[in-house]
Amino acid sequence: MLSTAIQSSLSQLFNLKVDYLTTIIHNGSSLFLIIGNTSLILMDESFETLKSKISFQCIERIIISSKDQYLFQVHFNNKKPNHVPQKMNIHCLERRTIVRLIKYGWKTDYMSKFLEVRELPMYKAGFKDYVSPAEMLKPPKVELFKQIKAQKFKTFTHMGYQLTLGDSFNANQTQKGVYEDKTLGAEFILQITEKYPIEILNYVGDRRDLQYYAENYVHSLLQGEQYWFIDSSVFRKRRNIFNDTSEWTGWQVHARSKDRDYIIILTKKKIYSTIF
Repeated sequence: MLSTAIQSSLSQLFNLKVDYLTTIIHNGSSLFLIIGNTSLILMDESFETLKSKISFQCIERIIISSKDQYLFQVHFNNKKPNHVPQKMNIHCLERRTIVRLIKYGWKTDYMSKFLEVRELPMYKAGFKDYVSPAEMLKPPKVELFKQIKAQKFKTFTHMGYQLTLGDSFNANQTQKGVYEDKTLGAEFILQITEKYPIEILNYVGDRRDLQYYAENYVHSLLQGEQYWFIDSSVFRKRRNIFNDTSEWTGWQVHARSKDRDYIIILTKKKIYSTIF
């Protein structure tokens, strides 16, 4: 996952919003693949030479290998740059993530350009490549952005809860629980409901119903806009700094409209009384 500093630097460097960075193997050569909001960018292994910048609208289809879990093939149309092959075999340890990001990046770009929703054609086929997947385990020759300083953070308190965000976030002066980063154009909203007895929560349900509430929140938030879900899955609380003995369940939804991403995380905290 990209840090905010690297993501911001790459976005400024290539003049687009960068979503992902990884290494791939193509024809035996290790390359950096950068996925932006409008294009794919290929850099050499030393991150010094731009190999190609390919618009999403140059992609005709994606073929996923049914025999090699790391391999997929990108087919380009006649709009492609002259030096780009018609078909490009790509080995990548993160194939599932890369294919998903290309799929939704292509869809978003198409919608913004032609004002209609269309899916990128994707198929499975039993083709192979001559490159051994083991070659992907070689580390790249360059460590990106060594001089970037460690990101700083701020801690905010809202209704008895502590929230840690990047140093560039500031609390909105008129809306409680709203935190803004005007540099990134990002907004974080923290909403906390009242406490309810467990007897009442038994009627609400658990993760299955959390999914319904999270997705319904997106529907109400983006009413009247064209959007789609990129991800809807269980959210797991990862850290327990203060030895919290409560039971946490959660659901997260990632939705995308023509010009913004929305991430909704809905959590439920159960507190059990100690019985002596």
